[in-house]
Amino acid sequence: MKNLLLCFTFCFLFSNQCHLQHTDLSAPVSEIQSLINLFKSDVRGPYKDIRWFCPDGSVIPPKEKCKDPGGYQKARHKDEVVRLAEKHHLYFGQILKGTENKDFYDIENDHSRLKQYILGQYLQSIDDGWINRKGRYYRGAVQAEDEEDWGRSFLTFALDDARFSSEKYFLIREASKFIPHGEQSNLLLDIRSLSKNIADRQPSFMDIRTKIHGRPAAEDIVSTKAYKTQKANSLKDTDIKELDQLIKAMEQYYSTDLSKQLAPYLKRIPSEHIKSAIKSYQETIPNAIDTEEKIIRSVDLLSLIRQEIESKHAPSTRLSLMDVSLIIEGYTIRAIPEWSTETIKDELKLGCYLSELSYATGYIYKWEYDELTALTTTHPEEGISLDMLLEIFRAIRRNINWGSGLIITEFGEVIDLYSSFEPLSHGFIDDRIRSSALLFMGQLASRLNEFMADKAGWETQVIGKKSSTIQGINPGYARGKLMVVEQLEENKVDPGAIYVFKKSPADLEPVAGILSISEGNMVSHLQLLARNLGIPNANISESDYSMFQTYEGKEVFYAVSNKGGVLIKLAEEMNDAEKQLFARKTVDEEVIRVPTEELVLDNPKIYKLNDIDASSSGKLCGPKAANFARLKQLFPDNLVNGLVIPFAIFKDHMEEMIPGEDISYWQHLGITFDEISRMRSQNQSIENIETYTFNRLEALRTYIKTMNLKASFIEELENQFAQEFGRPIGQVPVFLRSDTNMEDLKDFTGAGLNLTVFNTIEREKILQGIRDVWASPYTERSYRWRQKFLSNPEDVYPSILVIPSVFVDYSGVIITKDFIEGGPDRLNVAFSQGVGGAVDGQKAESWILDPKGTNILVSPARDRKFKTLSRSGGTMNQEASLAQRILTNDNIQQVWKICETIYSEMPKAGMTFPYDIELGFENDHLWLFQIRPFVENKKALSSNYLSQLDPVVPLNLKFDMNEKVYQ
Repeated sequence: MKNLLLCFTFCFLFSNQCHLQHTDLSAPVSEIQSLINLFKSDVRGPYKDIRWFCPDGSVIPPKEKCKDPGGYQKARHKDEVVRLAEKHHLYFGQILKGTENKDFYDIENDHSRLKQYILGQYLQSIDDGWINRKGRYYRGAVQAEDEEDWGRSFLTFALDDARFSSEKYFLIREASKFIPHGEQSNLLLDIRSLSKNIADRQPSFMDIRTKIHGRPAAEDIVSTKAYKTQKANSLKDTDIKELDQLIKAMEQYYSTDLSKQLAPYLKRIPSEHIKSAIKSYQETIPNAIDTEEKIIRSVDLLSLIRQEIESKHAPSTRLSLMDVSLIIEGYTIRAIPEWSTETIKDELKLGCYLSELSYATGYIYKWEYDELTALTTTHPEEGISLDMLLEIFRAIRRNINWGSGLIITEFGEVIDLYSSFEPLSHGFIDDRIRSSALLFMGQLASRLNEFMADKAGWETQVIGKKSSTIQGINPGYARGKLMVVEQLEENKVDPGAIYVFKKSPADLEPVAGILSISEGNMVSHLQLLARNLGIPNANISESDYSMFQTYEGKEVFYAVSNKGGVLIKLAEEMNDAEKQLFARKTVDEEVIRVPTEELVLDNPKIYKLNDIDASSSGKLCGPKAANFARLKQLFPDNLVNGLVIPFAIFKDHMEEMIPGEDISYWQHLGITFDEISRMRSQNQSIENIETYTFNRLEALRTYIKTMNLKASFIEELENQFAQEFGRPIGQVPVFLRSDTNMEDLKDFTGAGLNLTVFNTIEREKILQGIRDVWASPYTERSYRWRQKFLSNPEDVYPSILVIPSVFVDYSGVIITKDFIEGGPDRLNVAFSQGVGGAVDGQKAESWILDPKGTNILVSPARDRKFKTLSRSGGTMNQEASLAQRILTNDNIQQVWKICETIYSEMPKAGMTFPYDIELGFENDHLWLFQIRPFVENKKALSSNYLSQLDPVVPLNLKFDMNEKVYQ
């Protein structure tokens, strides 16, 4: 494996406060892998020796005694383990006793040390002890009683933080499962781990293992015992030992003696209100009529317990309630497979309670659960339409995505870090899903999807198999080699390949197709570019990602329809209609030419917004500034003042001589494209042409970034700045927004291709920012995207829109068209806290807004960090709150009011519907930042082939609620 430098993602996120930023991060992954292998075979594992740790701070050999009572004994870590912790914040073989609560809590690093402990416990359970394969038998290294005492102390400490109890309910719940603190245990993880270990050695056990992982039930005890009897002669001692352990764990897990399990905790709960609710449950659950009633009562109590934990209770009471919750959750998960759900009515009722269970056990927040109205609505007894059933299916799928997304939010960074040296870390997310209500929601979604597909005659096919987990985002079709990557090296891609990502890079260059577990949000700059160019894009699950790994390197055909239908097949299986899609392409379908004849380049002066209008686009400046000026006329209270540095000033500087050279900047550019034309005429290879092109453009960028700005331009800028913004340059923070003649066009968006300088205040930084913005259209990425759609990408001219910074609380994007579900007159919006998150591809809060008020939450925010502007310039990283929604109802009303005026006025300025609008809210006041055409790929939209993939909802198709979903 290539030696990669260990680099904490969260050190970048916490750049202003992460205490690791000055440490040495040079240890290569291969060295850590070697250490892990050594630890596995070492009888002491990651530990060096046993010592007494005395109250006076002394550390003495195990045979000696501390002078004063109160000492404790445990292992010391090997020197290599200590160095990993000190230099890289990597904690292997953690022993809890003696650790400071605040150090383990590790709030400065998003609780990384706590999360590493949880992940480490998981790895030990699935990999025969992992680094403690032999060290776990090192006598005296870890004292179980001391660990439990410490665990109770720490969890009480963590639960004393009211915000942590609410905001990080899922994390503290996971911590309570893995940190020893008394009677609790993580039996379900033990069951899955043991069954996996046995199946790895004995392939004949695989069917039982698959059943245990997919649909666990008490009947697994019988099948496991039968297997042990049938295979007695061929099993090894290790197999027999682990089968016995598995049977014992399942017998404990499926024990129904709730009264005995709950009794110890009731003594520790002083609140009579919640205690009486638990007692009532404890007394009545054994007499419940059937499994359905048991599950309903359990879920209702779990919801109440979560509310109580998040309310004003002593931390010790919260911990006891958490333990009660874990016991009841385990009982409920065990009971779910026994709930007989044959009919539509049964399935919808199950979906309702599974959704509530996902809230009660921490996988979604209360406000998110409240938005899943399709799942919690009571449906008429006389029947349900296919359209309504489809909406319920979508709600179930959203619920699953939100829950799995929260797991990734909390543990994704630690898993990414550990997976660089321990690939087994990836299984943690799937293990958490399989331990939860999300597993059963996935199974329910599959059943409903198969039922609807059978009745309506449509389905999603992925390499010969039906799928209910893949969701199309952007329409288009492609054929190319399938590339499954965790993380791109230097962002280099094969433009003809179809990429499967964990998360799409925000600065991705053009590729043939995209599939990703986390699409960020559907209106990010990357998504808009992909939609513009007809690059098919879909959101997949963790299990889909694993499936695609088996097909890496294969050539596939990939298509996404306008309504989210997906088809993926091996290229060798393409039919004639699919082959014909790639038989010929007309030039007018592929590229357009941006006119340059009307550019005004002979008047290099700075303009104020009231000096220009929409007709200035493509003449004096780019569409961004021209449309901003028009919006300023329409909404004077919702836009800031601004200055425009036009094309002419850029061209005036480009005509200057390059210092130390005998040509101007403009001549350098001209020579470059003359040579490119000559190379093409000689039929030189694309590789040679691209190498020459990007080397020359890189040199030009370097020249522009260091060019001398004319004194007359600087003087004019300083005068205009003071007049328009009220204070001299250097005292007002501003944004410098690139605005070329090759973006925000009718047929090409160009969103996010060129530089925006964020919130800069110092005079010299503003002047340098102008140079940097001028240079940005000549980056390889920007040129490649333009080249893919435009016939004259070299004719790019940048202007700059200069506006004062607005210190918004949250910001986002509006698309005045519902391209997610296709509803009429609806809006697609995405918002994130702070600035820039939604357009940069963060997992933003996304909505479908309906004029009638029946809004749909597509996805809640799932990023823990956001950028906010500093009054002294630059940005700061802050921790986001996920427990509350971002966009308020009042905000939504303001959005509709603004859109009404835009609909009536912008067509008069030559911009037709639909629109892509960027905006933000500061103290509930709406600020507009940009409007551009929302550009879609006409070829993809009009493709007869893609339209055939769309699920057609038959009119008037209705089902009796007692109709069986499956036979």
